[in-house]
Amino acid sequence: MAAPEVNLLFHQPISDHSFNADRSLLAVTRENNVELYTRSRKGFTLKDELKGHDKTVTSVDISSVTGRIVTCSQGKHELSLPHAPKLT
Repeated sequence: MAAPEVNLLFHQPISDHSFNADRSLLAVTRENNVELYTRSRKGFTLKDELKGHDKTVTSVDISSVTGRIVTCSQGKHELSLPHAPKLT
């Protein structure tokens, strides 16, 4: 079992978060958007923001097989990206 990690990204509550299969990408729901963070030497760095929901995003998941990111909001809308963006 891997040792636990603590990463302080912000001081506000979030609805959900998800890691990709190798834990190099972190998706965090923040109000109507999903922020994508990549692992760096100092923890995680914000690299991109997914927009498109008109209400609070309540759920996010990243497929461990395809890398597809799926989100759901209080507006009962679902958004799906075919693949995780290439963040370099």
